[in-house]
Amino acid sequence: MRDFGGFYIVYPAKRYASAEWIQMQYEDAVANGQVDEAYLGATDHQTMANGLSDAGIITLGKLVDGEKAVKAAHRLTKGPASMLGMVKRVIITDGGDCINFEWKKGEGIVFPPRG
Repeated sequence: MRDFGGFYIVYPAKRYASAEWIQMQYEDAVANGQVDEAYLGATDHQTMANGLSDAGIITLGKLVDGEKAVKAAHRLTKGPASMLGMVKRVIITDGGDCINFEWKKGEGIVFPPRG
């Protein structure tokens, strides 16, 4: 099992979560039927974290520069994962947790509003 030691989450609170915490939350979510079946049986912490994120239990965060954020948003909204319906929402926030960009499946870019 590959483990990077922790995850930066921005919801329900901005903090670093250990891999063990992610696993505990994942196991609880599976037991409660909250995790999409695509993530059932996950054995690595990143997949567990992604399952929790997709279920809305946590939101994973990552501090990157603007260029990387825009490239990631483009890849997520136009790439294979989006075409397969795996991406439902993309949000880019700044260091103050203000939303600078939001995209939703089926709606496209919802923020900033097009004028």
